[in-house]
Amino acid sequence: MSSGVAARHDAKKLVRSPSGLRMVPEHRAFGSPFGLEEPQWVPDKECPRCMQCDAKFDFITRKHHCRRCGKCFCDRCCSQKVPLRRMCFVDPVRQCAECALVSHREAEFYDRQLKVLLSGATFTVTFGNSEKSETMVCRLSNNQRCLILDGDSHCEIEVAHISTVQVLTEGFAPGGGNARATGMFLQYTVPGTEGEAQLKLTAGEDANTSRRQATAWLVAMHKVPWVWADGLRAQRRAGFSQRRTCQSSAFGRHRAWRSWVRGWVCFLVFIFDHPAGRQAPL
Repeated sequence: MSSGVAARHDAKKLVRSPSGLRMVPEHRAFGSPFGLEEPQWVPDKECPRCMQCDAKFDFITRKHHCRRCGKCFCDRCCSQKVPLRRMCFVDPVRQCAECALVSHREAEFYDRQLKVLLSGATFTVTFGNSEKSETMVCRLSNNQRCLILDGDSHCEIEVAHISTVQVLTEGFAPGGGNARATGMFLQYTVPGTEGEAQLKLTAGEDANTSRRQATAWLVAMHKVPWVWADGLRAQRRAGFSQRRTCQSSAFGRHRAWRSWVRGWVCFLVFIFDHPAGRQAPL
């Protein structure tokens, strides 16, 4: 890929949303696969109470929307302002306690593991069942969409097409704390073909800087599916909660309409049937 095309793919723009300023890719198709879309806020008229503690909103108890899940909370339940890199916010944004906890875990990934993945490491790479392997530098692309392997040959694998990530270790079991990452097994789909391809990354045997860098890269790569899955689960929870809120709000409006009609009917019956409401004879 030429430098000009890569620059266009990595180009970003500053946009303002109801939740704050965001630095997003100019072309949506080149956005990070780790990114999350802004949720649809629960309408103010459909949440008269805090969706966490059930406090009633009034002039003193104000309502706030969590920028991650879109649900409505009081100030006490939605007071934390936490960086939300997966939605490309420039500044920390208001989040509820549950979402803030997830965002804190993701911030660690962006601040530590992502930098390791972007810098890359050297591995011995074996494609499929081939007995031939080659030394390649493996790194994550700047837009976080592709895994790039450079050596005598060149290969790019879209992160969104990776289905299996398995870290290969040696030594004791991971629970014992003495296991050492030695490589990684990846399965991925290739557009336009059936079935899945696979490759194996193996770190060097020498205990030097290159080996330590490769081990750190393997650990960081192992964090990727977990970050992705956490975000998807959070979005599903938010969507389910909003649908449930809308359904209950619609049911509440229906009951209010019936009560209003019943009240007017009772009032009219009282007016026409009560002696004071009848017209006196001339």
